Amino acid sequence: MRTANRFSISFRKRLIRCIAVLGFGTICAVSVFAQTSRFSSGCANEPKNGAKFKVMFETETVEKQLLIKVVIKPDNFTRENLVATAARLRARYCMAKYVGVTFFESKNDTRYGLYEWVVSNGKGDPTRGTYLIDREKGIDLIEYNTKKGNPFDECAIDLSVKPKSK
Repeated sequence: MRTANRFSISFRKRLIRCIAVLGFGTICAVSVFAQTSRFSSGCANEPKNGAKFKVMFETETVEKQLLIKVVIKPDNFTRENLVATAARLRARYCMAKYVGVTFFESKNDTRYGLYEWVVSNGKGDPTRGTYLIDREKGIDLIEYNTKKGNPFDECAIDLSVKPKSK
């Protein structure tokens, strides 16, 4: 038979353990997400050009390539915003030799994978475009579509080509 004192001591111990576990988990999560990419350390400040985007996923491959998934809302998916986004990403990841960025309209679209592509015969691909930086080959290219569902290489902006001055 439990007494009120034994129950309250046991409950207090459980509560303290629970708070300790939650606190430790929070500290670990904050320390993981607060880390900056090794590709962005030592880079100059990003330009404040009004680009509206959100980096959802970032990973490095075995070949030291950086792959990023970026969400741009449909109303911000304009040529001007894509160029501004490219400038910010180029400045943010200045240490990476190769950066591959995939553009999506929503966070849910970033979950699209091989299974969905096979099931839909490649027709349900939510990818809105790509941005490639290959500093060794001199490639700085944005390919995108004007409407979701169109081929994502419908339009292209080659940022490696400098405009000719008169």
